[in-house]
Amino acid sequence: MTGFLQQPAKGNGTLYVVANRFQDRWDLDRVTLWTAADSKRVDLSPPTRRESFRYPTSGNVYLVPLDNAAASHLKALPAYLTARLGLDVTCRKKASIST
Repeated sequence: MTGFLQQPAKGNGTLYVVANRFQDRWDLDRVTLWTAADSKRVDLSPPTRRESFRYPTSGNVYLVPLDNAAASHLKALPAYLTARLGLDVTCRKKASIST
C-alpha cells in the first residue's frame, strides 16, 4: 500500500484555471495558484501537449509584432506553437509602419 503524508493547510489562495471542454473531457491549459498571505504566484500548469492533427504547413512560420505591447505578448508564443503544433516558429523584430 502506498500512501502520503498530507500537510495541514497553512493559508488560503485563489486557483485560476483556463480549460476547454470537448465532449466529456477537460483539457487544462493554464493552472495558477495565487496565495493570499504573501501574494505569490505558483504555476501548476501541465506541460503543453502535442495536438493529434498535423498542421498543413511547409517551411517556417514568422510572427511580426506591430508595436511594443504586441512584441512583449509574443515572446512565449513560438515555443508554445512548436510544442503544441510542431511548427517552426520565429518571432521577428517589431515592424515599422509609416502612414
